[in-house]
Amino acid sequence: MKKVIAIVLALVMLLALCACGSKTEAPTTDAPKTDAPKTAAPQTDAPTTGGPDWSSIKKVSLNCATADGETVGAAQALARAVKAISEKTNGQVEIKVYYSGTLAESSDLVSACADGVTDIAYITPSLYPGVFVANDVFNLKYFTEMPGPAGIKTVFRQLMDNVPAIQDELGSLGLHGVDIFGTQPMFYIKRDAKADQINTPDDMKGMVVQGSGTYATVLANHGIAAMSMGPADWYTSFERGTVDMETCHWALANDFGLAELANSYLMFGSNGGFAHAAQMLVVNEGTWNGFPDEVKQVITEEFRKSFDELVTIETDQANGIKQTQIDAGKVFHTIPEDQMQPWYDLALEQVDIWKATCAEKGIDADKIFDAYIGYVEEYLKNN
Repeated sequence: MKKVIAIVLALVMLLALCACGSKTEAPTTDAPKTDAPKTAAPQTDAPTTGGPDWSSIKKVSLNCATADGETVGAAQALARAVKAISEKTNGQVEIKVYYSGTLAESSDLVSACADGVTDIAYITPSLYPGVFVANDVFNLKYFTEMPGPAGIKTVFRQLMDNVPAIQDELGSLGLHGVDIFGTQPMFYIKRDAKADQINTPDDMKGMVVQGSGTYATVLANHGIAAMSMGPADWYTSFERGTVDMETCHWALANDFGLAELANSYLMFGSNGGFAHAAQMLVVNEGTWNGFPDEVKQVITEEFRKSFDELVTIETDQANGIKQTQIDAGKVFHTIPEDQMQPWYDLALEQVDIWKATCAEKGIDADKIFDAYIGYVEEYLKNN
């Protein structure tokens, strides 16, 4: 009898344990249901990841002036940037571009932007001798071997973004610099087929060439007359023989019809040029300071993105344009890199003049120049 009772008690205890086990496991089968709301949590954050709420930002309407015609590569880059800015801001930032000097002539673009005649201006700093001092660093000719257009663009932007003297001077003129880059390497073109007779600067004595700023002073010191001119005069001056040699790069030669007039080309060193022509986009400082940060950011990003594309396009085009001139039987004469020192010495004279001018204005040119050289060396080392 005792044995029967013991067996019954054992069975009862076993059943009780089973019942307890099933009760403790039951909640775990419902666990996914309790966690379900957590999986939806990221969806609540989605509206904050799409950037600024442009509808809350006051609509901005701006003008942009350029001396370039609408079909010129740089003008097309402006158009691309303006379109992208409008799309990026849902139409809250609209920019109207005025081409071919219709809002302000080339010689007046800096003052027009500073005075608010135009909000934005696309300028070539070398066309304004005496206006820029610190920013004349961008107009220095090659004093050593330099990187190509992509490298110069990187170096120029580093100077604009990191060297306070650059923006400080622009600010003193009522401007803010948004972007800067260099054209394709610059070389000389001649109407005759005698570029191969020029090997050193001494061979240019008595000639009239296109040039401006402090480099014009250097050329004059070597018996070479320099003439500054705006885009509207490039073709006619070359066609009429007002200048013996005109400074040029391949996109310019193509866009302004200069290639059809040229019969010989004087090229330089490893990349074919002796300089890059700086191109700068500036905004009226008061207008810029009135923008919220979101507007400043999108304007800077989209213009720089468009000019990046321009540099790539013009680099690709340059090879094709050059080949057409070779096929046409034009004369090409290149100064080898190991014979470039007389031309570099000419540029170093320009550097000395620029530094002296900066000193007169209380600008630390050595600091700017050292930064310039440092950025160049860094780029060449890493690329």
